[in-house]
Amino acid sequence: RPSRLISAVRLPAAHVSSCARCGLLVGRMSFAEALAQANEQFVDEAYDDALDAYAAALDAAATAAQAATALTKRANCHLKLDAHAAALADADAALAELSALGDAFTR
Repeated sequence: RPSRLISAVRLPAAHVSSCARCGLLVGRMSFAEALAQANEQFVDEAYDDALDAYAAALDAAATAAQAATALTKRANCHLKLDAHAAALADADAALAELSALGDAFTR
């Protein structure tokens, strides 16, 4: 599969890395950019690419809520690929992130 950028913005080589699984070029994108890209790929049923983009969103997450969002959406993507164990792992991780938020609200 040919390499391609997740976003239309060309990034300097120092800011780009290649996904070992699919060769997708991944730059340091913001959480919102990565999540939007992942959602587009999910809607287009490009689930393997969406998994990579959700992983990029997770890497860019600055808060527990953002991490939980990326994990929840990636879990749904795993379900579409019949990867039930991976979906459960991501769902459990999302709940752990949300639990940390709940603890913060009660203090």
